[in-house]
Amino acid sequence: MVNCVVLVGHLGADAQSQTLPSGSQKASFRLAVDDRRRSPTGERITQTYWFNVSVFGKQAESILRYGKKGKKVAITGRLVSNKYTRRTDNVEVTVYEIIANQVEFLSPRDSEDASDSGYMPDEPAADSVLGDKNNAKQDDYSDVLEGDLPF
Repeated sequence: MVNCVVLVGHLGADAQSQTLPSGSQKASFRLAVDDRRRSPTGERITQTYWFNVSVFGKQAESILRYGKKGKKVAITGRLVSNKYTRRTDNVEVTVYEIIANQVEFLSPRDSEDASDSGYMPDEPAADSVLGDKNNAKQDDYSDVLEGDLPF
């Protein structure tokens, strides 16, 4: 079985810090993910889903430093559930949480972030890798013969 969650969304608030008994950091935040679709009548519908996310170790330190409300991030992790009994009415409640093992910032850096030389993303954002499609040069493949293709 596979338990893998991949989400792209915006932080609903600044990440919250917790130091574990082992001394390592835990960062927790809520992630807002929009689901956009069209109704049967053609009307655009946007529904926002909220996810609780926890991150540990070096990733947590990075999120705590740069994970501010509204920042766009991509996360990869696993889904876990926890049960507890609510004190007010003795009802058992199940809470779902994503334990992220990878977090990538997708928002452009703020000017205050850019002045801090400590932050360098592992990879550039996807849109900077792809470039501007409108300015891309169109390749001319008219001189490629069918016999030259490997399939």
